[in-house]
Amino acid sequence: MLGHVWLGQKHWLQWGSHTLPQCANVSQSMPQGDSFSPLALNVVLSAPVRAMTLQERAEGFSQAAFLDDRTFVASTATQARRVFVNWCWWSRIFGLEENNAKLKIVPRTCSQRADLLMVGFDASTVVDQTHILGVDFCSKLNTGQRGTAQQRLEEARLVSQRLCRAKSIPTKTKLMLWQTRVVPKATWGHFFHVPKMSQLYASFKQCMFAHKQGAPDLQKILYGHRADLDFMAGFYACGALRRVMMKGMLIWEQRPTRGTWQSTVRRWLDALGWREVAPWHWTHDALRYFMRWSQLVPLRQVDRSKLLEKFDHLVRESWRFCLFSSFLQRQRRDARALRDAAY
Repeated sequence: MLGHVWLGQKHWLQWGSHTLPQCANVSQSMPQGDSFSPLALNVVLSAPVRAMTLQERAEGFSQAAFLDDRTFVASTATQARRVFVNWCWWSRIFGLEENNAKLKIVPRTCSQRADLLMVGFDASTVVDQTHILGVDFCSKLNTGQRGTAQQRLEEARLVSQRLCRAKSIPTKTKLMLWQTRVVPKATWGHFFHVPKMSQLYASFKQCMFAHKQGAPDLQKILYGHRADLDFMAGFYACGALRRVMMKGMLIWEQRPTRGTWQSTVRRWLDALGWREVAPWHWTHDALRYFMRWSQLVPLRQVDRSKLLEKFDHLVRESWRFCLFSSFLQRQRRDARALRDAAY
């Protein structure tokens, strides 16, 4: 059935509103938009993925494949070259063509860079940073300028400016557009480094006509967690880390290096008042909450979803408690008047 459709594709060349009347027969590509294309690609690439894993498992090799995007971590330049050559061989076997212009290799040290060039990689492929599925991976953990993150922040800023200029849109609608258009674009993918987003938050206050004398902490609570840029950046990173942990692909580090994914999430939870008591186990002393991620692993999907919702609610509640506690410590008349109020 697939051969009948795929081997007889007819493509028409278009430029603007003009279409070339002669069609071109295409028989060597999987048609875009066909729901069977990604399924077939996964089936085709499953054999080389398994073969590569078995071949390199003794040398600390790990890889991930998303359709035709393949990412792997090698321990030496020689191993990186060997895996690359093997993938090229598999591509030729299946009649696929590698796009080497997209090949990017991120070394951790200068000596690794020299080794990669020595084994035959082109200098243009050895870079300081690259992005994988919207996340920047850099040679240095403390890199502040991350290309994809900065681009997404700029796109979010442009959307926020358009919202500020749209005077006729109701404030409630603007809040919904901020939560669904600006926040996801600005906050996704900050797994290793959360940039400063104060300029975006100032744009949000202008867009929502926020009172200049209003308490920022209370305003954030009233607008909701989905409008808080810093919280959502940590929330996305936390949720993704939890999913990886449940698959058994991550080991708890006693002292995680700053700039790593685990360090980012654990520092974020610590700022919300969560205290580590065991691997993947936190407790919140002020709210008397506890959260044990290891509970999720043996559960069925239905029970796991319920517990995930509970954990997410606890994290959001700790965010509200943290903001309210911060408000009470302000030197404001309303804060002093409410200082004895219980949360």
